[in-house]
Amino acid sequence: SFAVDHARFLIWHHSFLYHMVFYVLTKGYGYSYQLVTKHASRRVAHVHTQKNHRHHRRQQRLWRGGRAVMTPHLLNPSTEKGTIPMKKTLTAAAATALLATGALANDAPSIKPIVGAFLGAVLQGDADTMRALANPDYIQHNPFIPTGLEPFIELLPVLQEAGTTAENIRMFEDGNYVFMHNIWRNAAPFGADEMVSFDIIRVDENGKVAEHWDAMTPLVTETVSGRTQTDGPTEVTDLDKTEENKALAVALIEDVLMGRDPAKITEYISAESYAQHNPMIADGLDGIISAVEALTAQNNMFQYTEIHAVLGEGNFVLTVSEGQWNGTTNAFYDLFRMEDGMIVEHWDVIQPVPTEGLANTNGMFAGFDN
Repeated sequence: SFAVDHARFLIWHHSFLYHMVFYVLTKGYGYSYQLVTKHASRRVAHVHTQKNHRHHRRQQRLWRGGRAVMTPHLLNPSTEKGTIPMKKTLTAAAATALLATGALANDAPSIKPIVGAFLGAVLQGDADTMRALANPDYIQHNPFIPTGLEPFIELLPVLQEAGTTAENIRMFEDGNYVFMHNIWRNAAPFGADEMVSFDIIRVDENGKVAEHWDAMTPLVTETVSGRTQTDGPTEVTDLDKTEENKALAVALIEDVLMGRDPAKITEYISAESYAQHNPMIADGLDGIISAVEALTAQNNMFQYTEIHAVLGEGNFVLTVSEGQWNGTTNAFYDLFRMEDGMIVEHWDVIQPVPTEGLANTNGMFAGFDN
């Protein structure tokens, strides 16, 4: 139909133009994104301090009077001075795979350009393109953002008031899901000046942006391991091992984090090399053991109770789990990197599940296929 053909053209057109412009501007050395928004989402790190509680209350206050004053995590290519280039190199040969960080395991076209074009339209305030690329009943799982496309479009004036920047560190694809690892800067309205997030977007069978989930935490400058919350490898490899690696992540969570058989941890995590990006835990198995001992001594060991989503592309797997910690229900987003059948690296974001001040009733975990 004309509408479908028009939407496909817009996807190609935006992807091609954004890619070529930023290839020229960045000379192939990488690219970053700019978020034109004043109010975005939430946070919570592994160490749940009183400051964390104040931030959580602040986020709840950001939805008041029947209107949202926060915005979801929306990315747009940018070379704005002050943003840090993405780890991925952008080449002209990838013009039809905007934002892609790895090839797909089959010949199916990537949906990353759809997500990139949609988010770019949001940042440009292009409501017509948003309507062409997304479903009218766009589903929002950020608890502080109203659901539906038109309520989202109504936020565009708010998005254009400020210049908060966002850097995409990693972008992966699994079936009809795109999942991203991002850094947000000048983000004081969210509870911290700099924040880290995981964002997931679902594209439906008609190629329409349909659904969004996320979790966010403050960026920490001093960590136990000396690593940051986002540094490390970004390259996708071992596409033929995606399902095997997803099963490995599930086994670790069920046996170790859910307590089914914690002694099996050495079967899943490499004893030779394990890079830890949780800011409060040291590298290696010894770091995990020390953290568990400390939390147990405080009678505050976190407990995972349910896995809601497992998404992977090659050697990277993201799990979305629900669990208890600090006396509250939390969303646990864990990104693992696998190598030779073992987990060798870990990044995470933890956020309490709010019960008050909600802008929608979709829940933070509903809607995932797996």
